[in-house]
Amino acid sequence: MAFTVKFRRDSVEHWSTINPILQKNEVGRVSPTGEFKVGDGSTPWNDLAYSTTLPENIIMVSCYRYPVDSVKKYYEDLVRRFQRGQSPR
Repeated sequence: MAFTVKFRRDSVEHWSTINPILQKNEVGRVSPTGEFKVGDGSTPWNDLAYSTTLPENIIMVSCYRYPVDSVKKYYEDLVRRFQRGQSPR
């Protein structure tokens, strides 16, 4: 099964203020740190934990001007840094 993920980005302050509910498998990225949360369709942003993994067989739909493959590589690299205990920056 493949997942389609749309991602949004904003400052931690704005995420906390608007406290949105991300759609299932929607990625919300914190700028400029690169940390991210993955939505479940029902939990508000402030109650979601930061994620260190992306759903398997992910298909990323880039909302920005970057090719999908570049965006996917960025998040895979970010996950590897989290797993090694390195800073996400």
